[in-house]
Amino acid sequence: MDSPPGRAVTRQLGVPEATDLRRYEPGQPLLAGPALLGGAGPLHDAARAALHAAGATVLDVAPDDDGRLAALVFDAGELKTPADLRGLYEF
Repeated sequence: MDSPPGRAVTRQLGVPEATDLRRYEPGQPLLAGPALLGGAGPLHDAARAALHAAGATVLDVAPDDDGRLAALVFDAGELKTPADLRGLYEF
């Protein structure tokens, strides 16, 4: 809620303020930072190729510094059992 009464109500309810979302505009890069790609499913290579084709920087390992990531992409196509979800959780 972006009106003064709406902000007062949401504040009293403890609802966090909404984050402004980045809106794509023609001519801008697809992502405002690198994408982290994880998983080993059948679409992993295709996802990498699509991100590269769109001009995105693709990382296989999260940066050690406070470098912000613009996207997280996980190919879960190889997950078969609930125990396999551990890889997604760790990602």
